[in-house]
Amino acid sequence: MDIKNFILLRNKYLIFYFLLLSISAHCYSYVDISENKKLGYKVVQSLWHSDEILFDIESQNYIKNLGTDLAKKSINPGKHFDFFIMSNKAINAFASWYGYIGINSGLILFTQNESELASVISHEISHTTLDHLKKRINSGKLENIKTLAGIVASVFVENKELVKAI
Repeated sequence: MDIKNFILLRNKYLIFYFLLLSISAHCYSYVDISENKKLGYKVVQSLWHSDEILFDIESQNYIKNLGTDLAKKSINPGKHFDFFIMSNKAINAFASWYGYIGINSGLILFTQNESELASVISHEISHTTLDHLKKRINSGKLENIKTLAGIVASVFVENKELVKAI
């Protein structure tokens, strides 16, 4: 191997090495509490500005009290939670960043009793206490990193069949 090819190969490996280092550092990053809080505020602000939140103080207080009582019994009772009702006929609820949990009015009307409603709210609380959003994002990062690593690796591989497979 001549010096020119050696330097080209060395530079490719150095680029590959630094790319993998930066990818792996990014892979293990996470959404910290301040970022979680910011994302939660953004979600709630956008919902308030979209007129999607039900403006019924008595109903909102009922959901906040029920949700807070349930959250106190969760595996992480000290975590921030806030509950609100969405003006939406769909039978659904969701957990968002920083413990913001939305319950559609359609779900409230559909449930037969408070126990059924409490079970759905408890399910959403579990998403928050188990950090499912953060884990989902981190697993998505991992998949993106695997794909990117495959693409980067294909640059260094001469096998055309392998490159096509990647």
